[in-house]
Parts: sequence; C-alpha cells; structure tokens
Amino acid sequence: MAVVGAGEVIERLLKAFGHKNWRLREQVTMCVQRALSGPQERAVPLGDVVPLVAKLLNDQQPAVRTAAMDALVEVYRIVGHKLKRDLEEKHKIRTFSSQSFC
Repeated sequence: MAVVGAGEVIERLLKAFGHKNWRLREQVTMCVQRALSGPQERAVPLGDVVPLVAKLLNDQQPAVRTAAMDALVEVYRIVGHKLKRDLEEKHKIRTFSSQSFC
C-alpha cells in the first residue's frame, strides 16, 4: 500500500467544498486545516484551496464559517500578509488591521 501525501489528498477533496451537505464542507475544511498545520504544509495547493475556503466564509452554517476561518488562520501562518492582500483584492473580503484595536 502506498502512502499518499497531504497535497494529493486535498486535491482529491476539492470538489467537496461545494457539496450540499454542510457537514461534509465543514470536515473537508478541517482536513485542510490539519494538513496545513502538519509537516507537509508546503504540499497543499494553496492557489486552489484559498478561493474555496474564502467562499465558505459566507456559508449559511456557522460551523462551516468557523472551520473556514480556522483554515485561513493556518494559511496566514504560512504565507503572512500576502493572504490578507489576496483576500481583499481577489476575493473582495474585507479584513481588519490590528491597528483598529488601538
């Protein structure tokens, strides 16, 4: 039996981000989060994953939105401020600055 890497698993799950069952969308997003927090974080195809996860920030189910936010936190840990810029410019999602708390 062959071992499959995190990136390949995530690529196979991409279609599930749009599934009608919200529990499946939540679990797929949690899989992405776990893959990003593991040793193979660089193997995850961020260019494919980030737009799908960003779309789930507007999901009807709070659990899916929370899982999406948690996954984006892991992406931010890896790529930094580039994620904020991408969310604002490409996906039209407003982000906040830590300066707004001062």
